[in-house]
Amino acid sequence: MSRRDPLAATPPVTLYHDGDCPLCQREVAWLERHPRRARVALVDIQAPDFDATAQGRTFEEMMGRLHLQDARGHWYIGM
Repeated sequence: MSRRDPLAATPPVTLYHDGDCPLCQREVAWLERHPRRARVALVDIQAPDFDATAQGRTFEEMMGRLHLQDARGHWYIGM
């Protein structure tokens, strides 16, 4: 994945993040205030009702790396 790959993501996108991570919390707080906020759905993978298998992943796979899925179902993994 290159720095430009996420630019190919088709909105709206879903960003899966670790809600217990201080860095993630700060970035998500920024995204929540972004003027185009409606284009990004935020999903906390630490939430009790989150099921990674419903996304074709495991919780362990999703920990430690951001996962973004675009409207076409394409995955972008990492920062």
